[in-house]
Amino acid sequence: MKKNGPFTIISSEIKYKNPWIEVREDKVLRPEGKEGIFGTIDYGRGVSVVALDSKRNIYLEREYYYVLERYGTQTPSGGIDGEESPLDAAKHELLEETGATSERWIELGVIDALTMILKHPSHLFLALNVTIVQEPESGIERIVIPFDEAYKMVLDGEITHAPSCVAIMKAKAYLDSHGV
Repeated sequence: MKKNGPFTIISSEIKYKNPWIEVREDKVLRPEGKEGIFGTIDYGRGVSVVALDSKRNIYLEREYYYVLERYGTQTPSGGIDGEESPLDAAKHELLEETGATSERWIELGVIDALTMILKHPSHLFLALNVTIVQEPESGIERIVIPFDEAYKMVLDGEITHAPSCVAIMKAKAYLDSHGV
């Protein structure tokens, strides 16, 4: 048996695994002494980028959310490959998904969504003075709008991708406090 915080793991079994996710079920002894289970999903590490050009326009993407069965708008986001650094992942996601690059990067922190079920730390970045160098990858529509409009889209529930929402809110706080 192994301890995990106040829980004791009685047994652990991988129920499903593919190159992107691992689903595990742990039988545990809860702190009060009762048996229980935890089902968890490990989705690896990820990044989300608020990309702004010199006119304070944000570069977003619109794509189909398979699991939600609808289209959605979000910041460029994706996984971190192997030993790749979060910043390197952010740079390649920005390029692949919007066709843009930046030389000025600001770390906005890390968030954890669905902390009782999903293990997927998302590193958030602000990229300033982005420039377009190529077309985005197939299946992704690049959207360029004023940053304040994207901020309002978060507040109005039009952008629902959690890392994008937090990244946009943190970027607003950074921009406002630094006069950018």
